Amino acid sequence: MHLLNDCAAESARLAAARAACTSLCVRSPYFRERWGREELSRATDLCDAALRMIEGAAAADGDRGRAVLHALCERETMITALGLIEGVAGDEDRKLAEAVRPAGKTMTDVPGPDTVVAWAFPWLDLQRAAGPEVAR
Repeated sequence: MHLLNDCAAESARLAAARAACTSLCVRSPYFRERWGREELSRATDLCDAALRMIEGAAAADGDRGRAVLHALCERETMITALGLIEGVAGDEDRKLAEAVRPAGKTMTDVPGPDTVVAWAFPWLDLQRAAGPEVAR
């Protein structure tokens, strides 16, 4: 989500980052007794996952879905980094509510974590993986 947030949920920026990572991975030099291709390959995978999230959000609701996804990623990044500090979670919830309002959305329209993960990794069957008690 941090990568998606840094690229402002713009698929063109993420596609450019993916192309740069792929290009560097292919011509990665041997440096400090290693190639560095593993990290660049992982960066390419992260770009792919972020692009799938944007495609899922846009498919669900066009540019408004992308805007909501970006707002959600900003919130999750802050909560992950500073969520234990008193007042941060409440502030971030208010910021998210304000960010989705111009898109004509409310907090009930914000996709849940399972939905965002399903957009990023469509081959995962979250209901089956979670077990029968969640599928009910």
